[in-house]
Amino acid sequence: MSMREKGGAFLFYMLYGVLAGILLTGCGAKEEAKPEATNSGSIPAVSASADIGAGAASSAAVSSSPGQPSDEDGTELWFRVDQMDFVNDKTGWVAGEDESGPFLGLTSNGGADWSKVDTGRMYITALAPLERDRGFAVGSSDCQEQKGIFGCQAKGIYETSDGGAHWTPRWETQTSREDGSPYTADVLSVSPKGWGYAVADHQLLLTRDGGVSWNAAAFTGKLEGFVPEKADFTGPWQGWAAGYTVAPGCAQGVEPVQAEAGCRIPAVAYTDNGGSGWQLGELPEAERGQTVIGISAPDEHTAFVLLFNPANLVASFYSWAVEEPGNWRLTSTFRGGRPYASDLQLVTADKGFVGLRPGAGPIEGGLMVTRDSGKNWENAPIEDIVGVSRISFPDERLGWLLAEANRERSTLLRTRDGGESWERVSLPAEIFGR
Repeated sequence: MSMREKGGAFLFYMLYGVLAGILLTGCGAKEEAKPEATNSGSIPAVSASADIGAGAASSAAVSSSPGQPSDEDGTELWFRVDQMDFVNDKTGWVAGEDESGPFLGLTSNGGADWSKVDTGRMYITALAPLERDRGFAVGSSDCQEQKGIFGCQAKGIYETSDGGAHWTPRWETQTSREDGSPYTADVLSVSPKGWGYAVADHQLLLTRDGGVSWNAAAFTGKLEGFVPEKADFTGPWQGWAAGYTVAPGCAQGVEPVQAEAGCRIPAVAYTDNGGSGWQLGELPEAERGQTVIGISAPDEHTAFVLLFNPANLVASFYSWAVEEPGNWRLTSTFRGGRPYASDLQLVTADKGFVGLRPGAGPIEGGLMVTRDSGKNWENAPIEDIVGVSRISFPDERLGWLLAEANRERSTLLRTRDGGESWERVSLPAEIFGR
């Protein structure tokens, strides 16, 4: 970011700005600060009996050529994109926030043109587009800052059929401001065949009627008190949820979701009957306090889980085979912090990817790839990219990344050859920054 000239010290600041620019270029890109939250009162709560208020569509379509950093009057065009999902190489959604609040972005031609819709102060934390104008989202609302905490008191799953102008509630719950961060990444997937799953508010939710109704999965027996964090299903019957159980005798008197990290033991729940029953899958050598980065099942025969230990910055990669449904094996470990592992997706039983977000320093992130089921990992060099936060592969060869570039906080990458090469699809500042 360049220094702004001030008053009579024109020459001094100009020279200072030039020097600072040279130094920053040599050090690499740094994380762009998010604007401070404003305490402007409550955002209207979502009604369970009616559509969410209409969002205002802005700039119906613009080219995705790199946007200017400033508006015509010199105002900086700031925005961030936190969520991304694509149906195919043409149709996809992104969600994020600009100076005015949260928004949804839609494209039907692979990012050549975008439409942006104000979501009516609903922060989107997961996306599941079905078509350009129809799909689902997990959203948080009734958000405001209190005592230095910006949180939300409502969370739900919502459906739109008009490109985000209106949202119909399909499932809703109340949350606390301390536990209702609008920047939490939830999980959502809805199949055109009618089945789907979500992880929201520490629950695994399932639908079998195209998202009209959602029911929470019940974990009993050895999975009593299991808290899901991530999930993946290969169809309506077979699925996995990765999360944690609470160590016996630990965190007595509190709910499992309130247990401290030192009491949490990572575990996986598996079903082959659509969630009517679940089997506990223990992760050998898993340590208390490890968090789940992702779980991915590329087919009906294999599944993989990635854990991260914030104490030593080590990521642990586990594999599973249908022949031994109760057994998980530690396949490999690698550094998962600074840069930080952010997402996991296996596209086949052999090949998969881990996204890395930048760390302090700056320490650049990027993309890691395995071609031998996670036994070995290597960096996948992508020019000018310093971080990857989301991975979306509609099929084995077509994939999308939500990434951070040296000069763009949010950009997209697309591959049509299974990640062997990537092309940039910019998110234009002239539409997303207004």
